[in-house]
Amino acid sequence: MKKYRHVVVGGTFDHLHVGQKKLIAHVHEIGKTVTIGITHSDLAKRKVLHPLIEPLAIRKKNVTDYLDSLDADGVYHIVDLHDIYGRTLEDHTIDAILATEETHENVEKINHIRQKKGWMPLAVELFPLVRGADGQVIHSSRIRAGEIDREGFPFGAVFAQKAILHLPIAMRRQLRRPIGLLIRGKDTEREQTIHEVIALIEEKKPFITIAVGDIVSFTMKKAGKSPDVSIVDGKTRRTIIGSGLFVNTNSIRCVNEAGTVSRDAAHAVKNIIASCMGKSALRVLHVQGEEDLLVLPAILSSPLSSMVLYGQHDEGVVVVEVTEEKKQEIKAIMSQFE
Repeated sequence: MKKYRHVVVGGTFDHLHVGQKKLIAHVHEIGKTVTIGITHSDLAKRKVLHPLIEPLAIRKKNVTDYLDSLDADGVYHIVDLHDIYGRTLEDHTIDAILATEETHENVEKINHIRQKKGWMPLAVELFPLVRGADGQVIHSSRIRAGEIDREGFPFGAVFAQKAILHLPIAMRRQLRRPIGLLIRGKDTEREQTIHEVIALIEEKKPFITIAVGDIVSFTMKKAGKSPDVSIVDGKTRRTIIGSGLFVNTNSIRCVNEAGTVSRDAAHAVKNIIASCMGKSALRVLHVQGEEDLLVLPAILSSPLSSMVLYGQHDEGVVVVEVTEEKKQEIKAIMSQFE
């Protein structure tokens, strides 16, 4: 026997994660009839990093597919949410609502209006917020920001175990291969190559762009398309090229030796990327040592739909589109560092 006749629950259900799955499984357990309201794209514009929210059709499909995987019995309705009320002020059969501590205030508003209409208030079933491995609540906004994956694993944890992670000799050949799309072009043709990169940026419209390397960063700046974040060390192929390429920019400094990724440098990469989101000012991270391997924490620290660029000596520029799959790939690579 189900606990309630008709239960409602609402949410954005973006990048369907383990916390949302547990909530859906619980509402399945307690309601004979279940209505799941999914925030319409117009209402979702109030959310953090809303341009990165999945289209409504994808979010609906993900919820439906998960319900199917539960072999759920009972009656299910998936509806669009244009406000916090959904069908709670229209459907007399609804007798309960599933809420969290973050949405309980909305439930009070709903019940206040229902009582003014002479209706019975909804029974409130409180569902505990699900937390990730870092103890923080798993939110879709954190997934969009690139902080965690859908299971709540924080990508920053990759750098938490050791102060310095060393690239194993056996992996050097692997990392000489492009980890994204290679736009070919000899070093002598770099300006032409950069124009192709810029055309791709204009086509893809990444959330932010991060360039790792002095030549890529400076050539983009010279072409009139400065990246949002540049990570530079003042050298190319260990030849000093000067530090005056990036003047009048917001900058920070860190230390990272060749063949390593230091915890401090990884944190600096994360912080400078976070500082530029939603702001037009350009950012520069000046690295004392070598910046090459910082492309890895750059990918792990970037919001989804961002783009990380780096040079491949005498072959061209590598363009990495930041996706959930790419983050998992880089996480697996970093797990092999010593």
